[in-house]
Amino acid sequence: MRATTEDLTAAPLEELFRTMQSANAADVENAWGECYKRYNRKVWSCVFYVIRTIPWLKEPGEVAVDVTSEVFARLPQTLGAYHEVGKAESWLMQVAVRTAIRQKESITGSWSKGKSKRIGVELNDTTAQEIARAFEGDDRDDRMELERRMEEWQSDPEKKRWTELVNLFLEGYGHDEIAERLGITPGTSRTLLWKIRRELGRESRNEESA
Repeated sequence: MRATTEDLTAAPLEELFRTMQSANAADVENAWGECYKRYNRKVWSCVFYVIRTIPWLKEPGEVAVDVTSEVFARLPQTLGAYHEVGKAESWLMQVAVRTAIRQKESITGSWSKGKSKRIGVELNDTTAQEIARAFEGDDRDDRMELERRMEEWQSDPEKKRWTELVNLFLEGYGHDEIAERLGITPGTSRTLLWKIRRELGRESRNEESA
């Protein structure tokens, strides 16, 4: 039985993934379109916060659009590696992270210079999953708000390190490497990231109740 557009509108992401692997081209196109409609903003947001760590890049948002298009264009083929039932969104965000990091390496030339130790080819699954989880449930507006808050933290001596930590985290560093660079312990790195998420969540709730 073929999936109708109406069926797919209410379908969970796992079902969209299964439909995209069917033999019927129309079903694949419909499922792909629904997936794109739901997750385009989240994938763009995830990609943007990797690409924006290239300090000299003038238009990271435009590059993020191109990378996001690549993620979705290749999705029907990429799904051959999807086996995590019940973790569809997390898997999609990890695909976005890895695609963005590959693009970053291509732009900066870090891979060809043998500098990809911390990201890209040697990026461990745990770090990729942590980055992906940081973007789950968030949209582009939330990420723009995070960027604004990071600029404010720069003028606060107590929170300036928060910006450094977030930027390192989004570049693909794990907590051990962040701790070494910032002169803290891995446990402190995890605690600071938790505090950042808690503060952002509290500010969001305060704005909603205002």
